[in-house]
Amino acid sequence: MENNNTIIENEVLPVPESEQRVLANLLRDLNETYPDKIITRLQQDHKKWYEKVTRLYKNIGYATRDEFLEAYGFKVEKANGGKGGRPSSDLKAIVEELVSRYEGARFVNTIAELKGENPDLSPKFKNIQNKSKELFGMSFVDYLVEKGVMAAKPRRTTEEIEADRKTSYADTMKEYDTLIQEGLLGWKPLPMDKDTLLKSFGRAIPKKRYNNAIKELAIDEDKHFADLGVLADGDTDNELRELIQCVDFRSLS
Repeated sequence: MENNNTIIENEVLPVPESEQRVLANLLRDLNETYPDKIITRLQQDHKKWYEKVTRLYKNIGYATRDEFLEAYGFKVEKANGGKGGRPSSDLKAIVEELVSRYEGARFVNTIAELKGENPDLSPKFKNIQNKSKELFGMSFVDYLVEKGVMAAKPRRTTEEIEADRKTSYADTMKEYDTLIQEGLLGWKPLPMDKDTLLKSFGRAIPKKRYNNAIKELAIDEDKHFADLGVLADGDTDNELRELIQCVDFRSLS
């Protein structure tokens, strides 16, 4: 039977096979985001979905985007008198319901955890997050912390941050020291000075990270490497010194 593309209200038109998968994915996303079947600000909030709707309504044979969406049970509305977005009262009511569910109960730690525990409200979270400063004067997370729904993450002190940085650089130096000791294990003569030593491991030891570690930890390089036993001592004679310059330590890294 010939399809004349005549649109009947709420009629679902045949979908070309090439568009069936696109349609299925779009309907899944729309149903998850708009469980109440009321769509607002689709173009502003979900540009890619809006483009898919445009493509599908034309390729399937609907006259407008709205007719296409209505055929699948959705209602398109311009919220706030045409200004776009969900009404503030609606979003506030959702947050009030969310808060009421956690009165006297345990905290959640993340938005993901909150979504998992409240699947009926979670599709609205994105809209709430976008409008949170307008509605509450702060981010959604901060508001949930204030209301006792979400646990506040303890702020780290300057001393704690500094200690963590030094620990990180100390671990870096241990890694480099081990690399050097293992690379020179069993090899004699050893390098005469730190510059020759470090040049030999240039590819294995990033210069910037090494220099930062030395600076942060206030390391005396000559003493440090002497204590590690990776430099030749001061009693080495001149003949041995000349021999050392011929050794390609880079092959050991």
